[in-house]
Amino acid sequence: MAVRFAYERLSPEEFNDRLVALGLTPTQYATIFGHSMKTVTAWTRGDEMAPPAVHVILSLLERYHGQGAIDVAKHAAADILFRDNEKPELGEFPMKRFWQRDDLPK
Repeated sequence: MAVRFAYERLSPEEFNDRLVALGLTPTQYATIFGHSMKTVTAWTRGDEMAPPAVHVILSLLERYHGQGAIDVAKHAAADILFRDNEKPELGEFPMKRFWQRDDLPK
């Protein structure tokens, strides 16, 4: 069966430019949205095309940027980010504890 819809894809330049405009690094994007750095790096270099969902995510972040969309995404990710495999000493749900700190700007 043929694929029903064909989606416009992001160029590496557009992906990078949109991250910069949102104030996100590729590492932050990968962490928040559960992609490996290898995959996100491939998107930034054009080695692979980002899936259509990335375009949708970036569009939502852009549309609601002034309303705290990135913070909402960070908190949602923190609720499900169970472990940092590169820093296991941080324990379970390391980002959740980070976002609950009192010394962070509100």
